[in-house]
Amino acid sequence: MISRFKLLVALLLSIVVIAGCATIAGGGSTQTVNLDSNPQGAEIFLGTLKNSEVVDLVNTGLTTPNSLEIPRKNAVVILKKPGYKDTNVILEKSVNGWFFGNIIIGGFIGSSIDSSTGAVSKYDPDAIFLELVAE
Repeated sequence: MISRFKLLVALLLSIVVIAGCATIAGGGSTQTVNLDSNPQGAEIFLGTLKNSEVVDLVNTGLTTPNSLEIPRKNAVVILKKPGYKDTNVILEKSVNGWFFGNIIIGGFIGSSIDSSTGAVSKYDPDAIFLELVAE
């Protein structure tokens, strides 16, 4: 017969294993986003939106078309190409469907993990095409 202690340990381990379902199954704290532009060859910059202002802008070293692994936290993509105006897009987020499964299966622990990692949301759409405007 299984002791109550072993049963409790097994239950706690299974909760930890399934906790953070959206973090594990839903892609984690980042998401791959496909970026393209017309014309192609624009430099891709990535920043964060805080209080309606772009901060922490970083040149990714990539040009369009390309895929980029982006943190799921209020991301802004800016494309720059000589002879064209800088073009930006604030990535729109929606709720990651895995999060609801986690509320049912993982309860408070799992949903807390998803919330802290950003896995509770996802970028939608995950493919972005921007038309650059000549200066």
